[in-house]
Amino acid sequence: MKRTDAFWMVLLFFIATISVASADVISKNSGGSGQMAITYGENFEGFFSCVPQTCSSLGYTCDSWSNSCGATISCGTCSSGFTCTSGTCVANPSSGDSEEESSSGGGGGGGGGGGSVATTAIRQGDLFVNPEEVVISVVEGVEEYREITLKNNGQLSLPLTTSVEGELKDILLLNKERIMLPPGVETTLGMIVTLKEKELLTGKIIIAYSIFTREVPVVVGSKSENFLFDISVYLSEEFKQVNPGDKVIAQFNLLEVGANEKVDVAATYIIKDFQGQNHYEESETFFVDGEKSYSKEFLTDGLPVGKYALGYEIAYPGAFATSSVTFDVIEPKAKSFLIIAIILFSMTAVIILVIWVVKSMRNQTKYRSRKKRVYGKI
Repeated sequence: MKRTDAFWMVLLFFIATISVASADVISKNSGGSGQMAITYGENFEGFFSCVPQTCSSLGYTCDSWSNSCGATISCGTCSSGFTCTSGTCVANPSSGDSEEESSSGGGGGGGGGGGSVATTAIRQGDLFVNPEEVVISVVEGVEEYREITLKNNGQLSLPLTTSVEGELKDILLLNKERIMLPPGVETTLGMIVTLKEKELLTGKIIIAYSIFTREVPVVVGSKSENFLFDISVYLSEEFKQVNPGDKVIAQFNLLEVGANEKVDVAATYIIKDFQGQNHYEESETFFVDGEKSYSKEFLTDGLPVGKYALGYEIAYPGAFATSSVTFDVIEPKAKSFLIIAIILFSMTAVIILVIWVVKSMRNQTKYRSRKKRVYGKI
């Protein structure tokens, strides 16, 4: 085997195996030299963990983009009169400006050419909202008040319009329906809610500005005034974002706040989305003496990608309480372990091939040297 043939065989095999990790990994140096440039793709970078990006986390409101885990997400389209520029809808220059610019730049001789038209537009990230979701526990029949902080981080005033959707549409009242928020200014949006019976309701506060909207998920649960227990439900970080079909393991806690006595309680577990639709409900009965903590597993089979509330209702004769926590079902993550295995196998194969080629070349060199000595003596 010729040395050049062996070199090209090793190079082609190496390129083929590396391309498994990510397409277009190796390219010719754009500077014009004969060197090779390696560009690591999304799968290569996301080896050991891959958290898919969303349009919101990327700050994009239009066009299609990579979610950093090998998939493409669509962030929508722009309305008439706007153009998608770097993932943001930017207002087009008016026709009058375009015509003026064209006429000033046309013709021969004369003064300087027409200048460019600078445009400033409201962007998706201009509005800061805190908190990004709200969970409210209210005493039955007692009015509860909460606030959301809004801040304009942009350069233009934001005309905000607020509304409520879902089961809370007729339950949760906002103190401001329209807000003009100047640049750099912070304000609060107040909400008042009252529940008159045992309920766990979900909905969204919608904040619209320009061509954009921000959604703030809201969960409202009620409890009776004389309830005997403090209750809570807890999710670790591992289960706050799961793939479809994965399990969610939640911890439930009950602490008796009155005189310690054995009490039989009925527990109900609910999973519902923020349009108010129930996707899961189960009940069981057990007794509590002082306190009780336990874990329970829930499957997410059949849940579409989106945000959900896991509700926890405890009731015994004459009293009740609810608690909740939220989690997200996200697009499946890339199988990083499979990619790692393929790349390790490919690298091993390349090393073995290189060793074999080098050994073959050395053997050929020894053979030629020995042959030359033999024929030289003859």
